Amino acid sequence: MQKNKKRKPLALSEKFVQTVVFLGFGILIVVYQYAGYWYASLFGWKEQQEQLEQEFLSVESDIRKKQILGYDLVWNDEFDGGSLDRTKWGYHYGTSFQRRLNGWNDFELEYNTDREENVRVEDGKLILTAIKEKTPYEEMEYTSGCIKTVNEDETLFSTTYGRIEARIKMPAGEGLWSAFWMRPVDESIYGELEEPAEIDIAESIDGSASMTTGVMRYGNGQHKFLAGGQYFYPDGRRRTDFHTYALEWTPDEIKWYVDNRCFQTVDLWEDEAEVDPIDFVKPAPFDVPFYLVLNLGVVDAFDRKVDFTYTEFPAEMEVDYVRVYQKKDGY
Repeated sequence: MQKNKKRKPLALSEKFVQTVVFLGFGILIVVYQYAGYWYASLFGWKEQQEQLEQEFLSVESDIRKKQILGYDLVWNDEFDGGSLDRTKWGYHYGTSFQRRLNGWNDFELEYNTDREENVRVEDGKLILTAIKEKTPYEEMEYTSGCIKTVNEDETLFSTTYGRIEARIKMPAGEGLWSAFWMRPVDESIYGELEEPAEIDIAESIDGSASMTTGVMRYGNGQHKFLAGGQYFYPDGRRRTDFHTYALEWTPDEIKWYVDNRCFQTVDLWEDEAEVDPIDFVKPAPFDVPFYLVLNLGVVDAFDRKVDFTYTEFPAEMEVDYVRVYQKKDGY
């Protein structure tokens, strides 16, 4: 009777082993690439959804969301009527010279009017329109719109601290200056400054549609302070899309946001004067009531000759809403 012979293990050829290893690495690379692709797609989709949610958030849900974060809505304009609400807004008239306000730039080329061609409310939006006139209007080549929450002798709305936000679509083009900003109601409260305090929530002044700026400043002579930052829109997004621009202002810091992304924080502001700062120390001059301004200017920016060849007129700045919130527990 023969005993069972022990079988010898099969010898794997070197070529077979190399093939298996090669295929294994190939499969790993493919899996890694697809995993990376789906990971990027998932988070890209999530970011797009958050962006869409931000853009199309209803008034009620947005207010509820802010309430959860500890804010109460204290003032707003959704521009739902058929004309500008004069209980909330006043007009700027004329040129920067005719405004006779310190710090208003003299390189603006437009004449601001209350004509419907320049300022109108339509389809739930405020529309400010810059026009190149066929014949000069009050000796100016361009007209546009500028509104503020004060009249000549009456403050319609002002705020000290809070979250101030607006959803805005800005035009592109050299020489077009879109701005959402604030000025103190009493411009002489801190003495005679060459330029009283100003907070620019969103400002776009150059021909590029890829960025916006946020600035706070006062003075430009003996007593002064200036801080500013830039926000560059994500790929595929420009200032010609609707974005939510916001400012969170407290006694200790000011933060700027675009679509809920904070791009600048300033928590120190003191007079840079070489002489006695005459009490311009934190939080002055940013602790008093400020009013709101929206405007679309036509400018020869900062003494730089602007080429308007490719700037399309009329140009429109659209505002979906303006909302102001205050913290429930105060500041």
